[in-house]
Amino acid sequence: MIKQDSNKIVKNIGRRIAETRESRGLTQAALAYKTGMSLRWLQQIESGWDFPFKSLIRIANVLTCDYTDFFKKASTQPRGRGRPKKRK
Repeated sequence: MIKQDSNKIVKNIGRRIAETRESRGLTQAALAYKTGMSLRWLQQIESGWDFPFKSLIRIANVLTCDYTDFFKKASTQPRGRGRPKKRK
């Protein structure tokens, strides 16, 4: 049996949610509103905090994708914490 690292899996799911949200042109605030979640809760999910499975289903429904899409390997690296640096 293959041993899985739950922290890595949850972080990857959060990154995949962010990628899908961005590909749909939604901000975190817009997705949070459409799912009925708080912005902070969605930010925590995207940053890799543990979350209930029901939250994953609600996000998939709003993004019109299958929840299993979030289990695929993320194509981008996780971002650092905080606000992005201003472009010059």
